[in-house]
Amino acid sequence: MAPLSFASSEIISLTIEAFLYGLYIMLLSRCIQVLLRKRQSDSLHTRLVIVTGSIFILVTWHLIIDFIRIIVSVDNSTEVAEVQLLFDDLRSIYSVMKTAVYVATTAISDAFIVYRCYIIWGRKIWVVVLPIVLLLTDIGTGIAAVASLALLNPGETYYVQHQTRITEAFLSITLALNGICTGLIAARIWWHQHTTREFREHSGLVFNLGHVATIMTESAAIYSATLLIMIATYVSEKTLAFNVFLDIVRIVYYF
Repeated sequence: MAPLSFASSEIISLTIEAFLYGLYIMLLSRCIQVLLRKRQSDSLHTRLVIVTGSIFILVTWHLIIDFIRIIVSVDNSTEVAEVQLLFDDLRSIYSVMKTAVYVATTAISDAFIVYRCYIIWGRKIWVVVLPIVLLLTDIGTGIAAVASLALLNPGETYYVQHQTRITEAFLSITLALNGICTGLIAARIWWHQHTTREFREHSGLVFNLGHVATIMTESAAIYSATLLIMIATYVSEKTLAFNVFLDIVRIVYYF
């Protein structure tokens, strides 16, 4: 069986990404309804609106770039081999822009989860010192990944040594950051649930914050598993399947 080509991986990832984008729009509509229902003027509500809007723009932009890239490749090619050559050019404006959008989306998402962790822990800065360091490192390696991609020599791939080190660092730091913040948020919610159990039993409150922690943990587990698979396929350097997961992992994060 012939190995998966870069062009084929892009087409497969676009198909899955488009499907997940439809699900994301459904979730986004529910999120917008909640935000409109709670018309508040506090800073937290404003930040939620800004983050939600920014992520929607970036996710949509990423999908549009993928469509444009395929259309341009097909229109400028007379044979299938030429389409492959155009996709293999990782220095192209579409490739660099796509990576930049991915890095920007990841940075906003990671910054927001650090902020949520900070709020849930009662604005205790010492709790998020490590996540903030990881966030800054994540942003730095992301920018370096985009810059090094644009500076690749003709014919070079993702597996050039310096590009590999930067990409592996970026993905690993993202995974660690999300794992730590999710663990801290879940631990805080469970601790609050435990310390207020007696009060809730006497007051008749039945809402279980443990369910919230469970949902958050399960969501983070799905994202982390997808990210781990992507890292594993990338490190193996034997398949371009990682490119499929690279395109869908961003949307999976918002599930």
